[in-house]
Amino acid sequence: MAKFEGISFGDGVITYKKNSGPLAGAHAEVEATGAVRSRISLTRTIFSLGLGLLFRKKVDGRELYIKVTGQGFEFVAPVNPKKGKGARTFVAELNSAAMQAAEKGSLGS
Repeated sequence: MAKFEGISFGDGVITYKKNSGPLAGAHAEVEATGAVRSRISLTRTIFSLGLGLLFRKKVDGRELYIKVTGQGFEFVAPVNPKKGKGARTFVAELNSAAMQAAEKGSLGS
């Protein structure tokens, strides 16, 4: 069973909190919003005697989500923006497993 940030899949089922649905035919994607901005803080400007212009404070306003849709279910799970690479890897694995499960299902029919 594969797991990431509370989402798990295996044995033909995807689960997140109280939501679950069939793995076959499901689709996942990573959605990102926001950006990292820099700003000059008043405190840095005052205490560094004007050198605050050189020392900008970074404000991370990014948000990252994994959205999963499938037959009869849909959910969105928040992800720490610093785990973006892991989220994309997990989504690729989930989509691959969902396609394989769908192919097995169509072959068995």
